[in-house]
Amino acid sequence: MCWKFSLIESTHKEVHIFTDVSKDAIAAVAFLKVWKDGENCDVGFLLGKAKVAPTHGHTIPRLELCAAVLGIEIAEIIKEQWTLSKRIFDSILTVKLHSAI
Repeated sequence: MCWKFSLIESTHKEVHIFTDVSKDAIAAVAFLKVWKDGENCDVGFLLGKAKVAPTHGHTIPRLELCAAVLGIEIAEIIKEQWTLSKRIFDSILTVKLHSAI
């Protein structure tokens, strides 16, 4: 990652996880957004993961749920490797669960 300023100098951090599916694949990606002050922010890629979708027997809504699970798995990996606030990950899980319903 290339940052304009140090992560230590940052005043606020957010992890954003996006998921998407098609009939062929399931994917999730995580980005870190950091602010040095109230106005200056920077975004960097953290982690991405993709899987081939099953050939038959799954509908797109079912694959969307699989993508949500993949996104939560990515959040857990990041949570284990980084010392970020628990509040950040609670909000990720809430967003994923609400978007899956």
